[in-house]
Amino acid sequence: MNLSEDVIFEILTRLPVTSLIRFKCVCKFWYSLIKNPNFISKHLHNLNNKQNHLHLLISRRRNITNKRILSLSQNDTLDVFINQDFPEYFKDKFGHVRLIGPCNGIVCLCGYPDNIVLWNPSIRDNKILPQSHIQHLVGSTVRGSDFGLGFDSKKNDYKVKMLIIMR
Repeated sequence: MNLSEDVIFEILTRLPVTSLIRFKCVCKFWYSLIKNPNFISKHLHNLNNKQNHLHLLISRRRNITNKRILSLSQNDTLDVFINQDFPEYFKDKFGHVRLIGPCNGIVCLCGYPDNIVLWNPSIRDNKILPQSHIQHLVGSTVRGSDFGLGFDSKKNDYKVKMLIIMR
């Protein structure tokens, strides 16, 4: 029995991300389908309409290795946790990391001074954002900064906003 491409598309858009990662290697068609921006948008839409959202995000260090990990709870009873190591990029670059989000499963990791990475722990993928080119006013001192993460549905892209507090 052969299923039409439309039926395969609809079935795959309703599966969890972890299954999609495994299914990318089924065939070239599935791989290209799962990487397609239209598929990603539809999958995100389906996920947002489900009631199974990320509820808790905990950053901690492992006892023995002192390695940073994130624990993600995926249901209301807080009994299902996914433990993820931080991306390799953070091992040498950061001492202190701030977690912003999640937003549609994407977490923004911010380190000093403005090292910013968007990370999808479900698929263990990340994107290092370019450093900002904000010029500080002469004679001013940076007192702090804060970050925000959001999704622009019109552009189908994530936005990171940085607020710099100067004195």
